[in-house]
Amino acid sequence: MFRAFFYTIFFILGTGLLFSNYAYKNDMYYDSIYKESVLLIKNDKVNEAILFLKEINNHYKYTLYHETNINAHYDLGQIYLSRIADYELANFHFDFIFKNLHSRPFKKNKLENVDSYLKNSQELRLKSLFMLGYIYHNHLGNFTRAQKYYKLFLDQYKDTELTSSVMYELELINKAINDFNQINK
Repeated sequence: MFRAFFYTIFFILGTGLLFSNYAYKNDMYYDSIYKESVLLIKNDKVNEAILFLKEINNHYKYTLYHETNINAHYDLGQIYLSRIADYELANFHFDFIFKNLHSRPFKKNKLENVDSYLKNSQELRLKSLFMLGYIYHNHLGNFTRAQKYYKLFLDQYKDTELTSSVMYELELINKAINDFNQINK
């Protein structure tokens, strides 16, 4: 009886270690293809980078938060915004980050490795929220949605380096709305 119990415990522990080691190696693989995608983007091989970034997103699709996945979503958002001009896809990726990372006070981690290839997740949330307002204002012409995201930004990140840009964007939106209302009186 004791021997059977011992073997059962040994089997459970061994299996657990095996799977945890597999998950660690799996994460290492996706971290390495993320590093490769960063190099591809720097070398203007955007289509190849997109394939790697989508592979990362697909692997972590049932995980709301994983730092490599969040970075992959952000990079895809930037590519679709800046290089491909597909604003709906850019919005999808920025919205994923905004909705799946909970708001916390924004702080740079002083212990963070400066040479790290991964960006700070909370910084990506801040930038994604800004980008949602920016895309709706400057590319999709939806001032109501742009205002919504910019006001959320000011509520959550009022003392950051992007605050002045958000205030400027809101001034432009308000001026455009006022001009429209004056013309249509």
